[in-house]
Amino acid sequence: WLEQRDWDEGTQLMAFALVIGAASALGVVAFYRLIDLAYALLVVDIGEQLGPMARAFYRPVVTALALWIAWAIVRSAKIPDGQTVPDVQLAVAKRDGVVRFRPVLVRTLAAVVTLAGGGSAGSEGPTAVLGSAIGSATGRAVHFQPRRLKILVGCGAAAGISAAFNAPFAGAFFALEEVLGSFSIGAFSPVVIASVVAAITVRPFLGSHPAFHIPPY
Repeated sequence: WLEQRDWDEGTQLMAFALVIGAASALGVVAFYRLIDLAYALLVVDIGEQLGPMARAFYRPVVTALALWIAWAIVRSAKIPDGQTVPDVQLAVAKRDGVVRFRPVLVRTLAAVVTLAGGGSAGSEGPTAVLGSAIGSATGRAVHFQPRRLKILVGCGAAAGISAAFNAPFAGAFFALEEVLGSFSIGAFSPVVIASVVAAITVRPFLGSHPAFHIPPY
């Protein structure tokens, strides 16, 4: 149907980039909200019932428990290893931009529990991969060609980083350099649009302040 409309390819990609940017931003908001919920359940609610000494011993225990829960989530879902940024790069380079959504969703839930329990991990990988999966799923839903699908994967990665860290330009250049490996004209505009839209969408939920506060000197 899109092909029959005879619309400009760049216009189509930018329209889908806008949708992917907003959807990825909402996914990041849900990701952070789930981290807050898991933290409240695992750390705050139980920690308030313990004394100072017991609380000090409980923190390492809850981290180990969170890692075990994350492992159980992944193993019970029987998904393959991976679903990291290098896997997204491989999907763009070798798999025509196909990033399966279900394994990414399971890994994202495992990351939620890991981060809530104090595991040594960061949010940049899960948010970038979640955005990439949203972009890939959107492109495959409308049967886009692999060339366009790869660009939408880059749009999702840029939107995920942009929304997570309130850094639209960093998200765009991350996607162009690390995920797509190209600063081509066809990819640049959609990726930047997705990144900026994600930053705008996430601000009513997470605020407009930088992700990392630099103290004044």
